[in-house]
Amino acid sequence: MSYSTLTYITGSTITLSCSITEDGNPQATWTWRCGSRTFNSGITNSVGRSNLTFVVTKTDNNQPCTCTASSSVGSYSQTSGPATLDIRYPPHGKPLMSYSTLTYITGSTVTLSCSITENGNPQATWTWKCGSRTFNSGITNSVGRSNLTIVVTETDNNQPCTCTASSTVGSYSQTSDPATLNIQDPPQGKPLMSYSTLTYITGSTVTLSCSITEDGNPQATWTWRCGSRTFNSGITNSVGRSNLTFVVTKTDNNQPCTCTASSSVGSYSQTSGPATLDIRYPPQGKPLMSFSTLTYITGSTVTLSCSITENGNPQATWTWRCGSRTFNSGITNSVGRSNLTFVVTKTDNNQPCTCTASSTVGSYSQTSYPATLNIQCK
Repeated sequence: MSYSTLTYITGSTITLSCSITEDGNPQATWTWRCGSRTFNSGITNSVGRSNLTFVVTKTDNNQPCTCTASSSVGSYSQTSGPATLDIRYPPHGKPLMSYSTLTYITGSTVTLSCSITENGNPQATWTWKCGSRTFNSGITNSVGRSNLTIVVTETDNNQPCTCTASSTVGSYSQTSDPATLNIQDPPQGKPLMSYSTLTYITGSTVTLSCSITEDGNPQATWTWRCGSRTFNSGITNSVGRSNLTFVVTKTDNNQPCTCTASSSVGSYSQTSGPATLDIRYPPQGKPLMSFSTLTYITGSTVTLSCSITENGNPQATWTWRCGSRTFNSGITNSVGRSNLTFVVTKTDNNQPCTCTASSTVGSYSQTSYPATLNIQCK
């Protein structure tokens, strides 16, 4: 067959032709197939040629057609390469939107969907209208379906939206029944706290404030969270604003606090960016060195360690003394711990060493019990 794709309109009577270079004696026997169909009629044969005439339908679309020439002489049987049928037919049915009223919040990005019972070939061309607006963008189509994605505003309220499916085959053009847009007015804007970090001393009574650009009708419902805590009390609300008052503790340190404004209109729910609590509290416990006497050889480099039960925020400031010496170097600190590294000499013998942890929060300042240096000569 001298073609690979054959394009026809459904219902057309078509003729496919097949030929061989040289017919045999007796003439070849011809068999025609299109997809799973084997034809017993509509076949006319002549020397070296066979024609198949039949009426195509949409079920023939994308079906490969082949002809086979066979002979009882020499077990000859050869099949042509396939020619695929491209059957053009219009869509079927009236476009349908499965809703009569569409309720959205102004400013929302919404997607409207429309479908037809059966798509055509080629696929339908879709047109979307809402009131006087005809859309040229935001349309995505698939087999038998079209979606329109738009941002709705207050001006879209009460506007009827329709979709129209059209086809160049059979002059098909059908429009859906309208779906009316019901655009509601929730609060406007994302809740805002005007700070990103909040610094307080543990035990303080603090008030956090949150606001939105424009309150809705009815007014927004507010929810406050700090870390895993959700507050059920201490909240006072006014138009477009909410305040949370509570007593902070050290467990609130580094917890992100957010406020959420919600509305039953349009399922509005917006959460502020977090404001992190920086709760200042003193260290806990008296600094501890786990030995009372430290024996070293003169000239040795030694490291003394000191720890507290719980570090504060900010971390403790450490001071080291051995006898009358106060150290300004050789000190390394980590959370709840301090190390002092230095070279001992014989003048350090019998000197008491202490570490002191201090904090600006709560006037905390605690000194360890002394550990006495026993410095031996080489």
